Amino acid sequence: MNAEKYVIKGDVKISFAEEMDRFFLIYEDNGPGFISDERVSQGLGLMHITERAILMGGTASLDSRPGKGTSWTISIPLNKNDNQ
Repeated sequence: MNAEKYVIKGDVKISFAEEMDRFFLIYEDNGPGFISDERVSQGLGLMHITERAILMGGTASLDSRPGKGTSWTISIPLNKNDNQ
């Protein structure tokens, strides 16, 4: 929803990969970007992405800068035993 709301003129790219027993979801846009430290503490949506990744035993890394777009790298273990 944020991509639709903020990336008015630009591109959104979502890709998936599997490497070393991990599933990766990579999100990239060339929208307006933001100061990520400020938004993570303010926005529930950004916090929920990180929390959901953690619940699955993974990680979520956000990179955004004003005028430079936004990217997420979410990594989830494929082996169910890695989630415990």
